[in-house]
Amino acid sequence: MSRTARIDIPYHFYHIVCRGQRKNPLFFSPEDKEQFILILLDVLKQYDIILIAFCLMTNHYHLFVYRQLDSLGIIMKKINTKYALYFNKKYKTVGHVFQGRCHSSIVLNDQYLIFLLKYIHNNPVKAGMVKNPEDYKYSSAAFYNGGTCTLPIEKLSIFKGEKGIKRYGEFMLQEEVPLIHYKDTIGTAEEYLNLKKRKTARELSNYHFRRKDELPSIYKDTEAICKELSVDYSEFINSKWQKGYNNIKIKIINKLIKRGYTQSDIARLLKINRATISKLLKNSIRGKK
Repeated sequence: MSRTARIDIPYHFYHIVCRGQRKNPLFFSPEDKEQFILILLDVLKQYDIILIAFCLMTNHYHLFVYRQLDSLGIIMKKINTKYALYFNKKYKTVGHVFQGRCHSSIVLNDQYLIFLLKYIHNNPVKAGMVKNPEDYKYSSAAFYNGGTCTLPIEKLSIFKGEKGIKRYGEFMLQEEVPLIHYKDTIGTAEEYLNLKKRKTARELSNYHFRRKDELPSIYKDTEAICKELSVDYSEFINSKWQKGYNNIKIKIINKLIKRGYTQSDIARLLKINRATISKLLKNSIRGKK
C-alpha cells in the first residue's frame, strides 16, 4: 500500500521530527551532534528554507522551519543522507540510520507557533538532561534567551530584540499548552479542511520552478552581468544553450555565486535541476587541472 503524500506547501511553518531506526540513538557523542549541525548549516545555505528553532536529542531531532520554495522532502533527504553516510562510516555499520521518512506537521495557525517553540525547547528538560532549556547546548533555547548560535536562526518576531528576550524568558515560565494535532498538521480538523492543498505529489517535488516576480534581484543582477560580458540575456536563460557556450555560462554562474546567490537560486532562474549547475561547475574545475 502506497503511503500518503507529504503536505509540502510553500510559505508555511512546519515541525519536523526524525527518529533513529528502531528508536536507536542517532547521536552517541557531542562530536556526532556537532557534525549534524555542520551538515544542517551547509544545507541551510543551499536551500530556500528558514530555521526557526531546533533540538537534537539522543535518538531523534526536532526542526522548526519556515518552508519557502524548496521541497521539505528534498531538503530532509539531503540532511539525513549526509548524516547517515557520516554515521555508518564512523561506527562501521550498514543499512538504515533513520526510521523511515521524517514526520512533518504543517502549522495551520500562527497562534500555535510559540507553543510549538516551547514544546521543542522543553524536550531536554522533560528527558531529565538539564534543569533549564537554555542549559542544553544542542538546541536553540540559549539563542532565544540572548545567547549565540552557529546556525542562522530566524527568531519568531514576538521574541526579537531585547524586549523579545525578556518576553521569551517570561513565556517559558508559564504553563505549557498542549499542541492540537489533526492528521499531519498542528491545528484543528476545521483548519485542516480549510487548508489549500496542492494538486499532486509530483507538483510538490518540482521545487526548482519559481515565477519571475518571486526572485526579482537575481533577474536584475543576471541582466547586468550579461550586459557586462556582452551576452544576450534571453539566450543565457534559455536552457537549450548552444554548443561551445559553456565558458560563458560558467562565468555568469560564478559571478552570480559571488553576489551571494545559491546554486538552487540559479537553477530556478534557468528552470533546470540544481545538479546540472553543480555538474557544470565541477567539470569546469576539472578542465583547469
